[in-house]
Amino acid sequence: MKNKRPLTLIIPIVLYHGTQRLRAETPLTIFPSVPSTLHKYVPAFEYEIVDLVSRSEEDLNEIDFSPLRHFLLALKYSRNEKKIALFWTDFLNFAASVDGQLVYIRFVIVTARYLSTTSKTFQKRISNMNTATATREEKVFHSYSAINVTAHAAACGNSCR
Repeated sequence: MKNKRPLTLIIPIVLYHGTQRLRAETPLTIFPSVPSTLHKYVPAFEYEIVDLVSRSEEDLNEIDFSPLRHFLLALKYSRNEKKIALFWTDFLNFAASVDGQLVYIRFVIVTARYLSTTSKTFQKRISNMNTATATREEKVFHSYSAINVTAHAAACGNSCR
């Protein structure tokens, strides 16, 4: 309001990719220890839930915006080691295709950081990358991963799971 522009509406969206069916929570179920005398101060708002578990891979593959598609697929399969192993090549191809565009590189980095905390397969693939024998796609990814992704995965080990 200081710059005399109207406030911008923020719509909260939850990208759910857990293993169990999601139950919509209310602020009071999220904060059960809040005394009843303070309930009126707990912010109440609704949010949209996108349940990635119930979405088919075909459905997600129809998303035209490649960075978003790869991010959502990474979330969907982050706990499925077999799917992540299959996703690895597709992810490297995507990383190599972003052609130095910063906004897309950020999607690659965020996705890789997330997967390096949830997937042992992803951690191992990053740790085992050998720049001397790497494919072009692996070299491109490795250059992006210089922004702490590789270090994060190596340091993470089992402590991130």
